[in-house]
Amino acid sequence: MLANLVSLVVVTVLNTEANRRLTFRGSTVRAVRAHAGAGLLFVLAYLVTSGVLLLFVHYRPTASPATEALVLVPTVALVTGLRFTMLRLVVFRRRR
Repeated sequence: MLANLVSLVVVTVLNTEANRRLTFRGSTVRAVRAHAGAGLLFVLAYLVTSGVLLLFVHYRPTASPATEALVLVPTVALVTGLRFTMLRLVVFRRRR
């Protein structure tokens, strides 16, 4: 659980800054607002990935760490896709 938390914090900060500078570079959103919005998405990502991990460990307490990783990888991929979509639609949306 701690590794999940630390990895999500690091990835959220780095990914948000990369998106702000590269993917959404034409956006007028300031860094503080972008990271604040991403922080809310981080909370959701942490709840989803931790929930999946807790459920998996509950039902498969003797599973190996490799098996846990096999469950977490698609979960993180899904959360990453949803996170990018929310960044695009909410945090970096174009003002009219």
